[in-house]
Amino acid sequence: MFSVQDEYKTLVDIAGRTAGGSHGSLLGQDDAVYVVVHANKVLAHHELPGVSIEATELPDGIEAHISVADGTVLPKPVHLCFGHLGSEGRQTIQSKIHIGKGARAVFLAHCIFPNALEFLHAMEGEIVVDEGGDFSYNEVHVHGPDGKITVRPVSRVVLERGAIYRGDFTLV
Repeated sequence: MFSVQDEYKTLVDIAGRTAGGSHGSLLGQDDAVYVVVHANKVLAHHELPGVSIEATELPDGIEAHISVADGTVLPKPVHLCFGHLGSEGRQTIQSKIHIGKGARAVFLAHCIFPNALEFLHAMEGEIVVDEGGDFSYNEVHVHGPDGKITVRPVSRVVLERGAIYRGDFTLV
C-alpha cells in the first residue's frame, strides 16, 4: 500500500510528464492554485486570493466547489490532479465551478489511472461562467496500457451574456 507522500509524488510525477515536464505548480509553489486527490482523499491543495476551494471526501470520490471571484484573472492554470493508483474500483468527482463576472481562468485537470485494470471514473460537473467571464477546462486522462477504464464525464455549463467556455478532453 502506498503512503500519502508516495501517492502524492506518483500522481504529481505522472501529471508532470504529461504536461511536458512543467508541473511545478503542483509541487507547492505559492503563486499557483492546485488540488491533488487520490481516490477520495485530498492530498494537497492551495488557494490564492480570489479563488475559493472547498472539497468534501465522499465514500468513493470527492465533491468540490471551486469559485473564481469577479474580476479575478489567474496568470497560471489551476491544476486539478485526480487519480487512483489501484487496479480496480471507482472514483466519482462531483464538481461545481463558478467563474465570476469578468474573471478569467484556465483549469488543467489530470486524471491518472496508471495501474487500473477494471475501473470507473465518473465526473458530474456544473459550471457557471458569469457575464464577460472566460473559462477553459482542459482534461488530460492518463491510463495504463492494459486497463479497461470506463470514463463518464458529464458537464452542465451555463454561460451568461458575453461569457466564453472552452473544453478539451485528451486521453494519453
